[in-house]
Amino acid sequence: MKKQGNMTFVMGQYLEIINDALMAGYRAVRQSRHSALHRKIGRGSYGDLTYGIDKIAENAVLGRINKCLPNARVVSEEAGILGSPTAQTNVLLDPIDGSTNAFRTVPFYSTALAIADGPRFSDIKAAGVINICNGQMIMAEEGRGTWAGKTKAIPSKVKDWERAYICVDMNFKSFSPEEIAITSRLLEKLDHPRSLGSAALETAMISTGSIDAFVEVAPRLRAFDCMPSLFLVREAGGFLQRLGGVMDDYLLDSRERLAYVAAATNNLGEKIMGLLEI
Repeated sequence: MKKQGNMTFVMGQYLEIINDALMAGYRAVRQSRHSALHRKIGRGSYGDLTYGIDKIAENAVLGRINKCLPNARVVSEEAGILGSPTAQTNVLLDPIDGSTNAFRTVPFYSTALAIADGPRFSDIKAAGVINICNGQMIMAEEGRGTWAGKTKAIPSKVKDWERAYICVDMNFKSFSPEEIAITSRLLEKLDHPRSLGSAALETAMISTGSIDAFVEVAPRLRAFDCMPSLFLVREAGGFLQRLGGVMDDYLLDSRERLAYVAAATNNLGEKIMGLLEI
């Protein structure tokens, strides 16, 4: 039991595992040579280019997961799906979200991890995201809120998109003409649009109040890209809306890609949905 002011932070079993695993990945990356981190070593299970940093982080995190949860089924970006399809415990891992930022030494990339007692988003019990550049950890456990370190994470109170700090995926190369038009319509309305290059970290930071919303118009993200962070937002009391589907029903091992709106408040989330006119 750890106290912060008049708040008490009790780290449950899953949170302890997540904390240890994310810290193991963080230390492995920070202690590795620059040349080892930035070498290209092939492609991961989902087809994206794999850098040394991806495998270094993945191996360190999985080392802790395999020790603590040896019978779990793991879905990870590089290694793919590991373990029995009938396993009760499911682990979702994105070793490095923002690999291009990492490769180009832009200091904004992260590792995301979630543990679920079942195969769907609704079964997630705990999750965490760590900023590899500064070690900031954001974690949540079902029914117990979201925490940034030992401090309760509190989203912003922003209700209006006019003054909101909103991150928007602008990777138009992979968008359809309709998705480009929808995103352009949104960008025209915003005073402070941003695209920072790590959906996991951008979404997670909604729960701490640093970012007010994240919008992914095109179904481009995989479960490990965003589900741990979406859980953080939900547990912090934020707004979530999957575009074109039901969030709770999404299977953690699905290869179907996701689009969504996540926001600090319901008012802001609903107003963004209205701007999208989907």
